[in-house]
Amino acid sequence: MDLQDRNEKLFYRVLCNHLEEMMPIIYTPTVGLACQRYGFIFRRPGAYSSLSTTEATSRDMLSAWPETNVKAIVVTDGERILGLGDLGCYGMGIPVGKLALYTAIAGVEPTQCLPVVIDVGTNNQTLLDDPLYIGIRENRCNGQEYDDLVEEFMTAAVKRYGQSCLIQFEDFANHNAFRFLEKYRNRYCVFNDDIQGTASVAVAGILASLRITGGKISDNLFLFQGAGENRKSGGVTEHKGRYAHENDDMTDLLEVIKTIQPTALIGAAAVGGVFTQQILETMASFNDSPIIFALSNPTSKAECTAEEAYKHTHGSPFNPVTLPDGKVLHPGQGNNSYIFPGVALGTILFGIRHISDEIFLEAAKTCASLVTQEHLNEGRVYPPLADVREVSIKIAKQVGEYGYNHGIASLYPRPSDMESYVRQRMYSYDYEAFDPNFYDWPKTA
Repeated sequence: MDLQDRNEKLFYRVLCNHLEEMMPIIYTPTVGLACQRYGFIFRRPGAYSSLSTTEATSRDMLSAWPETNVKAIVVTDGERILGLGDLGCYGMGIPVGKLALYTAIAGVEPTQCLPVVIDVGTNNQTLLDDPLYIGIRENRCNGQEYDDLVEEFMTAAVKRYGQSCLIQFEDFANHNAFRFLEKYRNRYCVFNDDIQGTASVAVAGILASLRITGGKISDNLFLFQGAGENRKSGGVTEHKGRYAHENDDMTDLLEVIKTIQPTALIGAAAVGGVFTQQILETMASFNDSPIIFALSNPTSKAECTAEEAYKHTHGSPFNPVTLPDGKVLHPGQGNNSYIFPGVALGTILFGIRHISDEIFLEAAKTCASLVTQEHLNEGRVYPPLADVREVSIKIAKQVGEYGYNHGIASLYPRPSDMESYVRQRMYSYDYEAFDPNFYDWPKTA
């Protein structure tokens, strides 16, 4: 962050030239630890909107932000940071990290990005007792006052930056995340990366994996370990209800796997190590190539490591794995960064008015199409992370194509060469070549 303050172009040059090495530092898993210790490392704030300040707090906050041409806002209330839970104002590291990826991965101008935390308190007693905690020292508010503050923020953001300003909801608890997405998706240009981005990157990996396992997606039986937040009655929430199936009551994951024999096992409950050797071996006992997605982050919350998955089926980022026969496999990281930066870039460049689920499906298909046979042979179901900038370009182009074909793009005239237009409009981290003849240097003997 100090380098970013001193020399922004150099910061992004380092990031882009060393993406595979720097991604885990800029975002997961390091960002989780950074958020947990945010009070110790606090240097430069983003923008904070708070319940305990004056009325019209969001309007005043946005008016004070020095940049006037903001095109993308990432906003959180800090209630569900990664798999770490309620970190309150310490969650600012997430919008800051996400927007750094907007620029590094998709070339969105850094001056057009704004990180925001809506501070409504925290239920994390450790933070409330922390003398360095920078947020409101009150229990979290989730009532009408909270809804009014979010509404005020949305209204103020559009009034300040225009209707085309993209707003990304990030790390809201499920009980707020889904209802805010439904409330605002057709009123503003918004998406929720935890809902739509995560789904999209998972679908991309599944689509690519079908080229290994064969068959259609409908031929597969998917078992999710964790269904997110359930109602107090114990049933799944409405948007997941259509995927639930009646079955005997079972609480042991291994018993469930033996009973229903899924072809794909997807971990999404942030329970580290839950995919045990016995579970992985059981999946391999009735699948030639079981699909194992350990999606939880940070790395400490991953359901299993790539090495464990490869080893026990005979077949966040992990190192390449060398099998007993000498074959080296390169595990892919099912990271949302394959999806959301490209979607954001396409939305900004082509003036997409509303971001539908279909756009994220198009992004998933595009990402999966970039997985080559060589990648599959290496054990990858995602393109190498070093190629993620190219993935973003292709996704942005496809978002534009979809937008024009469905009447939701507002940039006119339509560019004749969509991909070329995307490349030309991306932020450049390159320095101009030095011309020694530019200056009238003193002549020497």
